[in-house]
Amino acid sequence: MAEYNEHLSHVDHCIDWLRVAAMCRGDVTVSVLQWDAPTKSKLESEYPVPHQCVDFGLIARWAEENAIDVSKKGVLERPA
Repeated sequence: MAEYNEHLSHVDHCIDWLRVAAMCRGDVTVSVLQWDAPTKSKLESEYPVPHQCVDFGLIARWAEENAIDVSKKGVLERPA
């Protein structure tokens, strides 16, 4: 049961980070709707909608280059 609770705690932590990311970097791009052609019987989203995206490859490379191995002895120690 302890392993389940630890796993649940980790999932909660990850979901909270996703919440923070969505709140801090929320996409406020306006979605444009238009009537379909030729019948004009339903609304459709207009694609592509221009977005300003981050360079995720750059972020991933930075994270890899700056990562530390917390399983190494002495890297992550509980304070006395």
